[in-house]
Amino acid sequence: MSLTSDEALRMVAATQQRAGEAGAAISTAVVDAGGHLLALVRMERSPWLTADSAHALAHTAAGFGMAGAKIARFATAPWFQALTVQRGGLVTAGDGALPIKRDGAVIGAIACSGASDEVDLACAEAGIAALEAGR
Repeated sequence: MSLTSDEALRMVAATQQRAGEAGAAISTAVVDAGGHLLALVRMERSPWLTADSAHALAHTAAGFGMAGAKIARFATAPWFQALTVQRGGLVTAGDGALPIKRDGAVIGAIACSGASDEVDLACAEAGIAALEAGR
């Protein structure tokens, strides 16, 4: 029931295609249920910092089992800020991150960073759709 590296790479390819259609350059991170990287790709025109952002967003979405936009509701809470410091910046919140679920269980997360919030989210959704189409 775990996410494979082949599935992660298929998801990344779909995010890059969607970003290209939008005229954007992004970074995409796919992590397993524990928040560990399976794939991280930065498109050539995407700023270097977007790779770190995508990784942190995916790590957080996997840990909380929810979309980054929902996590953002409590990002200013002291306990969340302490967790961010404790985890060395790997806990963050924002749009473009989605948990990956299979049979109701969180098996990982995907996050895109580098474009507008709307495009980042659309790219992540394209990654999820590619995973579901491949089953």
